[in-house]
This record gives sequence, C-alpha cells and structure tokens, in this order.
Amino acid sequence: MRIAEPIEELRIAATFDADAHGIGFTVHPVEFGIVVDADRQLLASALANLVQNAFKFTRPDTHVSVTTKATADRVVIEVEDECGGLGPGGREDLFRAFTQAVITRDSALA
Repeated sequence: MRIAEPIEELRIAATFDADAHGIGFTVHPVEFGIVVDADRQLLASALANLVQNAFKFTRPDTHVSVTTKATADRVVIEVEDECGGLGPGGREDLFRAFTQAVITRDSALA
C-alpha cells in the first residue's frame, strides 16, 4: 500500500484531538510513491496509539509532529512530541519486570 494514504487518514482524524488538547499538530508531506508491505489496520492502529499518547502527555500550547522518511530498504515514521521526557527514576522503572505504572498527564508533566 502507499504509506501516504494511512498517514493522511491519521492527519485528518488526529487534527480534531490535537485541537481538543490545545496542541499544534503537523503531519509532514509524504512522498506519494512510497509503498510498504503492511497490514493497513494494524499500521493505522499503531500510529493512532502513538499520536494519542503524544497528545496525552504533551503540554498544551506545544506541538506534535509526524514525519515519514524512506530509504532503499525501510520506511521510518517518527512521532515527535514535547512531553518533556521521563521524570526522575523513570528510566530505571520503565522496563521493570512484573510492574505496571499508572501515568497521568499531571505526573508526566511534573
């Protein structure tokens, strides 16, 4: 499939959520001829999840962007936000076995 199609669908759907969160949102243009061999529904779901997390943890009046890059053998889709990163100790706890953390927008912004 051409990757530009699900990326454009993401742009349309996510623009409303960005506005609701008070966040700027940019989807950089995708070269029309880039194709990938992927399950369209799974790809769309993964992208939507990444963008929703970016909106959830990014401060109002900041920005989230989506950029698609292609090389000869791969396509990279980057979702960049301004959440501020992990708090103190967050890196060590991120992959701790058998634990689950509840992260709220307020704790992520602290």
